[in-house]
Amino acid sequence: MMVDKTSYEHEDSFNDDTNPIKPKVPVVTTKYGDEKEQRLAEFVTKMNVDRSKTGIQGFKNTQRIQMEELFNGMLAQSRTIESNIFIGETEIFKRNEDAFYTTLNELEMADLKARQTIETQALKLHHEQNLKDFNTRKNGKKFQRSQARELKDLYHKTQYRDDMFKNTESVKAALRSHRERTAQVVEHIEDRHLKQIKLLNDAEEREYTTQKILIELQCQALDEETRSETMKKFQSKINHQKVLSKKRLDHIREQQRLELRQFKEVSELETRKLEELANMKETHGQFQQDFLQDQRSEIIVEKERISEAQKNLKIFDIKAEQNLEKAKAKAIHRNQIRELIRSQRARKEKRHAVWSAVIEKNDAFKAAVLDNDEGSRSTSISSSKNQSTAHSRKTSDTNLSKKAFGVANEGETEERQFANQVTSNNEVKEALKKLQAGLIELKKKHEVAYFEMTAKLATAYKEKEEEFENELAELEMKHDIEKKRLVEDCEAEIDECLKIQEREREMEAHIRQAETNALIERKVLNSLLSTFVDGVISIDPLGFIKRFNSAAEKMFGYTAAEVIEGKFNIKQLMPKRFSENHDTYLYNYYSTGVKKVIGVGRHVYGLRKDGTEFPLHLSISEVLEDGFHLFTAIARDITEMVEEENCKQSTETQMMWRIDNSGKVLSLNKKFKNYVGITKPEEEATADICSPAVVHPQDLQATLDKFAEGRRTKKPFELKRRLKGADGIYRWFLTSAIPVFSTHGVFKFWVGGCTDIDDAEILNAELKTIQEDLPVFLWKCKPNGSIYYGNPSFVSYSGTDFTKSPLNFNAESLCWIDDIPAVNNALAVATKQSSKFDVKLRMKSSKGVIKWFQLCGSPIKNANGELVNFYGICIDIDSAEQAAIEMQILPDFLPQKIWKSDTFGNVLYCNQNFLKFVGAPKGTALNVFDPSVVHPDDLQASLNALKIGNEERKGFVLRRRLKGHDGKYHKFITNGNPIVDGSGAVTGWYGTCTDDQ
Repeated sequence: MMVDKTSYEHEDSFNDDTNPIKPKVPVVTTKYGDEKEQRLAEFVTKMNVDRSKTGIQGFKNTQRIQMEELFNGMLAQSRTIESNIFIGETEIFKRNEDAFYTTLNELEMADLKARQTIETQALKLHHEQNLKDFNTRKNGKKFQRSQARELKDLYHKTQYRDDMFKNTESVKAALRSHRERTAQVVEHIEDRHLKQIKLLNDAEEREYTTQKILIELQCQALDEETRSETMKKFQSKINHQKVLSKKRLDHIREQQRLELRQFKEVSELETRKLEELANMKETHGQFQQDFLQDQRSEIIVEKERISEAQKNLKIFDIKAEQNLEKAKAKAIHRNQIRELIRSQRARKEKRHAVWSAVIEKNDAFKAAVLDNDEGSRSTSISSSKNQSTAHSRKTSDTNLSKKAFGVANEGETEERQFANQVTSNNEVKEALKKLQAGLIELKKKHEVAYFEMTAKLATAYKEKEEEFENELAELEMKHDIEKKRLVEDCEAEIDECLKIQEREREMEAHIRQAETNALIERKVLNSLLSTFVDGVISIDPLGFIKRFNSAAEKMFGYTAAEVIEGKFNIKQLMPKRFSENHDTYLYNYYSTGVKKVIGVGRHVYGLRKDGTEFPLHLSISEVLEDGFHLFTAIARDITEMVEEENCKQSTETQMMWRIDNSGKVLSLNKKFKNYVGITKPEEEATADICSPAVVHPQDLQATLDKFAEGRRTKKPFELKRRLKGADGIYRWFLTSAIPVFSTHGVFKFWVGGCTDIDDAEILNAELKTIQEDLPVFLWKCKPNGSIYYGNPSFVSYSGTDFTKSPLNFNAESLCWIDDIPAVNNALAVATKQSSKFDVKLRMKSSKGVIKWFQLCGSPIKNANGELVNFYGICIDIDSAEQAAIEMQILPDFLPQKIWKSDTFGNVLYCNQNFLKFVGAPKGTALNVFDPSVVHPDDLQASLNALKIGNEERKGFVLRRRLKGHDGKYHKFITNGNPIVDGSGAVTGWYGTCTDDQ
């Protein structure tokens, strides 16, 4: 119990000099003094009561007795408090010491565990490093096996390619030999055929000479007329003999060609047999190679699985050894922890014994000074303290036991894990045995499959050979049939030719009689045709005029002598738009036999000698008898009928009019009168289609000039002008005028029409505005390049008005001087061929700016197809050209060596970095696969990669050493990519060489 405060209260009676003791009454206030204070208050109250009863002296005695009792009680109480304080402090010291040693023990335990953890971690790292080293060794061996397999595969492939190359070369040699023998046999056959033909021709020529000598001897005694008739018969006979001989020679040639063709077919079949059998062998070889490669791949996969299982088994063994080492280490650690726990427990029991002795001494002291009540209380407190101490000791022992039990459990868990690993190891061993047995079974299966595959390929090859033998037999049978058929056809053709010659001889007599009769009939026919009103014209199959009667002379203005003796073609009596296709019409009729105009009358246009056109009604007939072919046309002038019909039809669709040569209106149709607002007949009689009241003031002078020119030349004309309507609005019209002539060519009047083209003119004006506002340059120029029109964009750029000051494209003020030759060449070629042209050039602006442009031009041709001018556009391509120039320069700034070569590796282009590396000036002949550049050890691999790439059209990646200008070899990664044309063939290579160091 702690004393918080002590105070003394002095009574007057206590200060009496007669009291030798002069007692002082202390008032003690403690944390546990509530009960004591109550007892003291009761005592004071009792003392005051006694004082009032007994008087002062009795009070003093009583007070002294009570004070003694009070002092004795307080003394005992203070001793009890002191004892309790001692016990509490002792308990605190004990607990602090226990906490200190507990902390010390924990630090000791933690230090031990830390050392054990470090050992365990070091052991774990050692084990992991062992596993890592084992995996590294295994992976290295696996990589070595993979590299060895790849090298072996490469060796097999290379050996197979060499074998295939040798086989191919042998097949090619056999084919060359076969072709050479074939060519020699063909040459021999052709030579024999020529000699055979020559012998036949010589025999026929001798026979012809002999017959001619004999007939001349026979004719010497005959008169002139008989001699002439005999010679004609002889000549006819000779002609027949020549025709017959020619037929026989043609048949012989056919037989010779058939013989040669059949020999070539047999030779081609044999060649195809050689090629296809060789290809089949190559295909079978490739198939076998692929089949073996697939089998090797399967075996490799199985071996890898076995190797992986062996690796896993080895890893299991290593891990088992490591786990055994870990278990030993952990057993040692557990023993160390048990020893430390036992040592800590012994030290703790020793300290508890010391503290128990101290507390027992203090308990004996309390029992001597305290009363039973206080003593029992102290004993109870001490007992509770002892119980607390015992409970603390029990708790500490329990914790130590738990730690020891945890260590034991950990050992049991490790034993179970070890047992599980042993079981897994056994399972892996069983799986390994199965894999090894499966590998043996797979090898047996591969042997059976390879044997079956080889048997199938041999059967297929034998079947292919039998197929060719059958095909050869069928071809020989077919050749025999063709020969037999050709002989039969030739004999039948000779028989037919003999029959035809017999009929020709019979016809000759009839022809001579017919010629006499025809001469008489021709004279009668000419007298009749001269009286016809319609023109009669006859032409031969080529279109040349053979007959031209008097009516035709009047109609066209030519005489019969001019037409027939001048060998006029019927096309010359037609307008050009019809004459251009007349030969095509004749050819189509001769080719197809389809009659389109023969026997059918139709309306066409004729062309007079003075160049005027007029409508005709034409009927054509054909005479074809005994080789005599003639076309006869009957032509009738229908000018007046057409004019009346046109006027009748046009009155409904167009504004039609008729005027005389002075311009006086003869008639206006209803549509014209409605437009200009004529409602009375007298207004029509006084109307003038060229007056200012009808024609726009700006078009008036052009109208008067055009009509005056038409009256002078009497030729059709057209004119665009604006006419004023009844509503006072002008509209654009296309005025067409045609002169009308009588049958004898005398001018009668003008017929014309006005077609409304106002919408089209407005559209043209809008198109012109759009054309002028386009950002591209539009232009027109002459064939020599002189620009006479340019849209506003072109005029603004060049600063030249081309309509006033024509400028040539090749002028130095417009075109850059280096581009002038290209422009001149493009214009020259386009002018010569009347074709389009397209050229790039740099043009100067009026401000001195130079830009790249694409100049595109198209020809403008006249009606005859002749070149007149050019028109086109200029497109600004300056940005694209600058980008292209930058792309050409960019490779020189890249760190890689960039190159482009042909299929043999000859460099066609390389960047500056490549040239700098090899130390060669630009233009030097280089080869990226040459021994002077490639290291000798890497040369063969480089050439093989190039060869395989050319054959398979695939890119390649090589690690190789290239020789620099300093004479040292540097490692590079070479990437090659093929350049393939449209047919899929490799035409070159491009690639890079990247520094591998």
